[in-house]
Amino acid sequence: MAEVTTFSDYKCVVTDIDRLKDGRRTVPMRVLVLGLPRTATESTTNALKLLGINQLYHGWQTIFDNPTDNKYWLEAMEAKFDGKGKPYGREEFDKLLGHCQGVSDLPAIIFAKELIEAYPEARIILTHRNFDTWYSPCWIRAWNQLTGGDFSKEHARQVYDNHYAFVRDVAAQQPKDQNNSKVLDYYVKDGWKPLCDFLDLPDPGIAFPKGNEKQVFVKRFEKALLLTLLGITKRLLALLAIILIALAAFSRLTGCHVPLIGRLLFWQ
Repeated sequence: MAEVTTFSDYKCVVTDIDRLKDGRRTVPMRVLVLGLPRTATESTTNALKLLGINQLYHGWQTIFDNPTDNKYWLEAMEAKFDGKGKPYGREEFDKLLGHCQGVSDLPAIIFAKELIEAYPEARIILTHRNFDTWYSPCWIRAWNQLTGGDFSKEHARQVYDNHYAFVRDVAAQQPKDQNNSKVLDYYVKDGWKPLCDFLDLPDPGIAFPKGNEKQVFVKRFEKALLLTLLGITKRLLALLAIILIALAAFSRLTGCHVPLIGRLLFWQ
């Protein structure tokens, strides 16, 4: 039996699957959750799973479940932003995400336009959070410390508004008879009804799930870094680089500066 690794409350079997070599579309893509990180994306992901949408590719999977995926997300970023190689479209995403019925959070949201255009059958959910609350958590301060960036509140407000406006604009350009023209602006505090109505699914009649609260977020990374430093599994030895890839992805999204080490690792 495969060994389960525990990262605080997050449990998974760490795999090393080369998806672009072995992957293919095995289930339909049903939903694209394209809200920014820390807008209850994990709670929404967990809720969608309870509604029968499986599985959903959340950012944690790139860090914990199958770190090899990061090689291809980086390849996709280099094609999109640096003009290196073939841009990712449905063919590539079907291999990388072919086992999933939905996506959420980084790094997928960087490719919002590409995913919307690749999957006309998928509906779009934009998770929201009060901006002042979204900006204040420790991850914003940590981002500035780690990258040397200037993710000021004024700049963050612009990034926040621009992202949501961009996704709505791309969706509005799709044919009205396609699911990818349909957008739900969703606040997790509103619970099941908006989700169920939007997806034409019955209310499951259970408590709405929570996920990725600030303390849990920190503990997961602490455990991941500890396992990396102890070298418990070879696949986790590259975790520090993977975390930097996640930071690079956020940098691409926000336009913030990434220090020299980030450029050397990812953009040369």
